[in-house]
Amino acid sequence: TDLRIIAVGFFEAFSNLSALIRLCYDSIQKVGYTMQKMMTLKGGCLCGAVRYEWRGASTSASYCHCPDCRKATGGPYTVGVGVDAAGLTICSGKPKGYTKTADSGNEITREFCPECGSPLFTRAEVCPDRVWIKAGSLDTPELIEPTYQSWIGMAVPWAYLDKDLPSFAGNGPLPDEKTV
Repeated sequence: TDLRIIAVGFFEAFSNLSALIRLCYDSIQKVGYTMQKMMTLKGGCLCGAVRYEWRGASTSASYCHCPDCRKATGGPYTVGVGVDAAGLTICSGKPKGYTKTADSGNEITREFCPECGSPLFTRAEVCPDRVWIKAGSLDTPELIEPTYQSWIGMAVPWAYLDKDLPSFAGNGPLPDEKTV
């Protein structure tokens, strides 16, 4: 019977601890913070000439509706995964870049495969330590869940996105800002 009392006590303590962890996690999510976990993202271009890998703390992704992103991707928006540039390794090939001065006056460089033209990365002069990986170039794009959208006033009306997603008239928050 002593063993049974110990087992019941352990189960109750574990259940309470589990509930406490869930409560803390839910509270953190409600105030807009995300749990940081180490992750690896791998991807590449359509023809396979350029392959990359990124390792680092989990990050956020967003939709961008600006005309430059639409033209660069050929779609109604782009999905960029903002990551620490130091964690990005080009495993094979060499992307080519095209630099343009954005409406903000800052330079934006879009990198793509020189063979097939697949968009791969975007780099912004104002955030030299960041790179935005194009989610469509990932081997596992299902791991990505955009947390906000930017340049919403320029969105095409025929591309449906979650209307409850936080939206910004211009650029979204800086990498260290909350998006909720």
